[in-house]
Amino acid sequence: MKIENTETLRQAIANIELEGVSLSPEVYALLKQVMTEKNVDTDDIKRLLLKPYEIE
Repeated sequence: MKIENTETLRQAIANIELEGVSLSPEVYALLKQVMTEKNVDTDDIKRLLLKPYEIE
């Protein structure tokens, strides 16, 4: 699903930071890309978050 509401994304990032959770640089960069380019969808973020847990 395309992410189109950047205000909701900003609020989510603020909540993450308030909770003291840190995002990997890759995830943070992808979220910043969403705010400017709007060509990222939720599957892109999900793949990036699950990448460390993939079995090769």
